[in-house]
Amino acid sequence: MNKAWCISCDPDIATQQWTSRNKNVDGCMKAFQLRTFAYEDVIEWIPFDRLSDVKEIGRGASGSVYSAIWLDGIRKIEKIDNSYTKARKSESIVALKTLPDLKEFDNHMKCNFNLHGSKLKVYGLTQNTKTNEYLLVFQYATDGNLHEFFKKNFQDLTWKIKLKLLIDISDDLYNIHDAEFIHSNLHSGNILQAINKSMQSDLGLLKEKDKLAYISDLGLLKKKDKNDPEGCIYGVMPYIAPEVLSGRPFTKAADIYAFGVIMSEISTGQRPFDGHQFNIEFASMICNGLQPEFAPGTPECYIKLANICMDPDPQKRPDAYEIWETLINMESSNIDKIRKQLLDADRIKTLLPISQSHSDMYTSKIINTQIIAGGLKGYRICESCNQNNTSEAWCQTCDPNKETQGWTSGNENVDNFIKEFQRKALSYTKVIEWIPFDRLDKIRKIGQGGFSSVYLATWLDGMRKIDYVKERYVRTREKSSEVALKTLTNFEKSLSFDEFDNHMRCGLMGIKLKVYGLTYDIKSNEYLMIVQYADSGDLRQFLKSKFKEYTWQTKLKLIVGISEELRHIHNAGYIHGDLHSGNILLDKSMRSYISDLGLSRKVSENISKSDTHGIIPYIAPEVLSGEQHTQKADIYSFGVIMSEISTGKRPFDGYDDSNDLATKICFGLRPGFADGTPDCYVKLAEQCLDSDSQKRPTAYSIYNEINYWLDKIKGSDYENEAIKHKINYWFDKMKVSYAVDKINDCLDKIKYPDNVNEAKKQINNWLDKLKDSDVVDEIKHKINDWLDDMKDPDDVGKIKHKFNGWLNNIKSLVDVGEIKCEINYWLDKIEGSYDVGKIKDWLDEIRVLDDIDKIKHEFNDWFDEIKGSDDSCSN
Repeated sequence: MNKAWCISCDPDIATQQWTSRNKNVDGCMKAFQLRTFAYEDVIEWIPFDRLSDVKEIGRGASGSVYSAIWLDGIRKIEKIDNSYTKARKSESIVALKTLPDLKEFDNHMKCNFNLHGSKLKVYGLTQNTKTNEYLLVFQYATDGNLHEFFKKNFQDLTWKIKLKLLIDISDDLYNIHDAEFIHSNLHSGNILQAINKSMQSDLGLLKEKDKLAYISDLGLLKKKDKNDPEGCIYGVMPYIAPEVLSGRPFTKAADIYAFGVIMSEISTGQRPFDGHQFNIEFASMICNGLQPEFAPGTPECYIKLANICMDPDPQKRPDAYEIWETLINMESSNIDKIRKQLLDADRIKTLLPISQSHSDMYTSKIINTQIIAGGLKGYRICESCNQNNTSEAWCQTCDPNKETQGWTSGNENVDNFIKEFQRKALSYTKVIEWIPFDRLDKIRKIGQGGFSSVYLATWLDGMRKIDYVKERYVRTREKSSEVALKTLTNFEKSLSFDEFDNHMRCGLMGIKLKVYGLTYDIKSNEYLMIVQYADSGDLRQFLKSKFKEYTWQTKLKLIVGISEELRHIHNAGYIHGDLHSGNILLDKSMRSYISDLGLSRKVSENISKSDTHGIIPYIAPEVLSGEQHTQKADIYSFGVIMSEISTGKRPFDGYDDSNDLATKICFGLRPGFADGTPDCYVKLAEQCLDSDSQKRPTAYSIYNEINYWLDKIKGSDYENEAIKHKINYWFDKMKVSYAVDKINDCLDKIKYPDNVNEAKKQINNWLDKLKDSDVVDEIKHKINDWLDDMKDPDDVGKIKHKFNGWLNNIKSLVDVGEIKCEINYWLDKIEGSYDVGKIKDWLDEIRVLDDIDKIKHEFNDWFDEIKGSDDSCSN
């Protein structure tokens, strides 16, 4: 017998003297009332007129949510004179949710009774007398859902509270799975909060039984043996497991993947992949291994657990109980290493950036996985596991392990180290290798740093690449490739592999400098890292030789590329520690790469003053004064680089006395800016150079700010459409062979932005000769506008390559329609930074004429599928 409750009598009494006037509703509710174990857990039919002050507080894809005052109030037990009495808490605030049918109510109740007690309290059902909608009446979450809670409170949360939130979520998920259900729509909008200010400010008030978070929205809850209709799933794309997006059914392991994504969100305070478009292209990226990032300073033990939850192989993910147990151990750990990680993480406070996505992007939607799987089917079937390959000639489940076999460096530690990263490779071209030294030829020294030497060499085996032959992807290699070699100091003795390790781990977070592998020079007894050769040298060399040739738009693209690289390094939890213009490499396309991570350290590592190295003008004043190097010190170095890009000169050039310079920097001396430098640029650089390190922006906010400037320079979507329209019109009016010759001739001369005016002049001259004089002036005007936008060599290169490739194939007027179609597709896509990056990558791969067919095939497939994730299946 429970308090004031007789299990033999009271459940039956609860079923009497009420009706909803719907036999099905009455029958459903009474079935659960008869299984009640306590007075407080009885569900009720609640007349709508007993609810007052009903207000809509949220709207999702599956219904609206309201707050209301329940006049009769929540049931409770009172103790009076040593006896228990049934009572109510009158005028209780509750939440209401519209129900399209009784499935969600049934799922909530079945889950609760299988768990032998409710987690998220369900009080009953009601019916809106005006709309006739049924509504679930349940516990009101004081702070809304997890995302809303973070927007208001994230800065005040300790890692103790974050772990407690996850413990509660994992506990609920374990109970759902233990009842043999799958949630199938787990995301931060479906996790409700019940944490109050007193709990935040005084952890002593937090009791083990206190629930801070509840999993809600069980409308899509399904038994583990029930599948969705073929091709249709429902959810928020960033939280959906890759195997589900590629067409396999939801499983408990898919819920675990979503939990891992939520762990990322609790680390950053941001929704995953904020700013992305959740379309077919994005879904394919998830299927190919894209995962959300973690905030700088996130405890390593935490990241490790989250990454296991998001393992591409569902079989390797832990179950909900293992997660709960790990989090409990983490929270209560007495191990110094774990405690230190949590304490260090609490010291790092990062301002939340403004969300770049509309809230509707994170509303559950119907997603047609047949379209996504169709894209993956283009990669064909893996012969080992009989599932779709996840990228070109690559199966994420099978191929990483295959790469670890059939080779050795002769050193077990080195082998294990390389194999660790081989297992993390997401495609054939991203696999690192042990490269025998005799496979490197024409080695010559091209640089010498304070700690290592750099060489240029020819790799005889060549870089990995994928060819498209007879409608299938085939693994192959370049005949030979130019690569850079860099010696690794004390590599064998320490076996710490610092620089190689840092590059690989930061590479997983997105830095662009490709690492191909390791080799060993027997003669010098040195290990060397083999990396991408940046064929335009470093930023310092570039500014010295070509500074006057480039516009501010080009300079901004340089600086935004550097900020993106620094953002990835910081998101990986690292400090660069030696950022200057000599460590920023450039290729011929003007893409920038941060290199030389040998001095980089994890945020959690202590770096004493004696360990501090660098070039004085780039070192933050607090580091010169004896404080530790932090990510904020990297931001200071970035500000100095902004000054250098403005002036084209080294900071404090000609200053001989380094000790005197260091002292003056500590007292406020800063590098200057060239006349005509945009005010917004100077303002941002000065923020980076602030003497108070806490006032410096993050790499993320710098990246967003400069991208915003570039978008403003780039022009509106309307202008893009006008350009596209006029190109169509232009092709219709011109003699094609004449156009081919003249466009090729002009584009060949656009090597730098200064040549644009000359190109404009020549195009004007030959346009004047066209017979259709009534349209010439308008065409001239639009071409002038178009060329004005081409002030960056990257843009010119893309235009030149694609126009040359397509125009040279025009053999008759019949071909014009196809060319116009491809140009339309191309112009449509030069609007997002990811799209531009992908185009650049593809163009980089064109080395022989045969590659053009592969590129054109990829363009066609990509553009056909990139229409968006709003494709739905009809009910």
